[in-house]
Amino acid sequence: MELSEATVSAGPAVGGDRIISLDVLRGFAILGILLMNILAMGMPWWVFSNPEALGEILPAELLTYRITDMFVEGTLRTVFSMLFGAGIVLFTARLAARHVPVAGLYYRRTLLLILFGLINGYIFIWWGDILFSYGLAGLLLYFARNLKPRTLIIIAALMFALLGAARFGNSFTVKAGLAELPAIEAVLEAGEELNEKQQNIYDQFLLFKGFHSPSDETIDEAIAAFDGSIMDVARWNAGIYSMFTTNPQFVIFIQLDVIMMMLFGMALYKWGVLSGQRSKAFYWRVLGLGSRLMCEKYGHPELSMTVKGQEFAGYDSRALQGMGLGFATSNRGACHLKHDTFAQDMEDQTGQGKAKPCKDSQDLIAMVDSTGLCLFTMAAWGVEEFQKQIDAACAGDWPVERLIETGERIWNLERLFNLRAGLTAADD
Repeated sequence: MELSEATVSAGPAVGGDRIISLDVLRGFAILGILLMNILAMGMPWWVFSNPEALGEILPAELLTYRITDMFVEGTLRTVFSMLFGAGIVLFTARLAARHVPVAGLYYRRTLLLILFGLINGYIFIWWGDILFSYGLAGLLLYFARNLKPRTLIIIAALMFALLGAARFGNSFTVKAGLAELPAIEAVLEAGEELNEKQQNIYDQFLLFKGFHSPSDETIDEAIAAFDGSIMDVARWNAGIYSMFTTNPQFVIFIQLDVIMMMLFGMALYKWGVLSGQRSKAFYWRVLGLGSRLMCEKYGHPELSMTVKGQEFAGYDSRALQGMGLGFATSNRGACHLKHDTFAQDMEDQTGQGKAKPCKDSQDLIAMVDSTGLCLFTMAAWGVEEFQKQIDAACAGDWPVERLIETGERIWNLERLFNLRAGLTAADD
């Protein structure tokens, strides 16, 4: 990549020398991070992962949380991490072009970033500080600044696979621990000591529970701290922030996440994607092709996580295997709105016994979609409620059995359309 005069000029870039695309992306990312964090900034930190941790909330509030969690939390935080990686390449390239010793200035800034992160976490009482993690990542990524983009992508992809495998394995560990929990509770009720394995499982359970469903006493302690002085809040926050900065499990997962996305950002910057140096046609192709055709175009179709060309929805089918079965057999690809086995998957993370609930939900949802009613009403209405409305609005008798049969026929007609269009079982 060639460096412009703006890239090698001394001091911060100003006016027309700035890279507008990076500024725009950074602005969206920062505003998104504020939107993502604002809930936990005003209330105890459990609401970040469980909006009902402190009690029941309104349906509109829950919907707002889910939209933010799906479209902001993972998306714009990822963009911000990628921009940080791009900034490493840009900053070090500018220094090298000016024949300024890179390492000293780079590490001085990185260590200051770590210090600012600790100040933000402990003094400015924000347990969700990310600067500390970014600083730790920066210490390592200095050595990746001169790698070729393809190499950066390969390393990031390997880290992505490692992180996914770790999370997948953790889900089975949690499941196995929950299966042994009744026996552990029986030992505790009998006043006996747990063995080492049981103690480890119980400690992990308490940690998991504390993340999502704190006890009333713990909630009362947090509220008392928030109602107290600034020092009360700081002491309470310090315990939470220390958990994220000292617990090896949290540190490893967080660092893998940010380093992986920074490597992607470094590669995309070197390719000129983030700096707006590619043609307009390139960006339109990126937007229009989707991940499947885009990955095929650049020789890596295996990187596209799709079914029938549609990207996966926000459910990990390696753990939620009923949802994965629905993704595989859905007439329009990996869509989470065409079936619903989420409740069964949360009880049992194996693929056994998921075929019938998957098919039943596909037929039911096909029927509801055909009525014109909002699909989200299924959160409150069962098939009996739909039957009463359809029976009142439509000619003839519409018992529940006929409605389900109608949904099945709709599904089969969609399948026949796909087969006639050229799709086969190999596309499942």
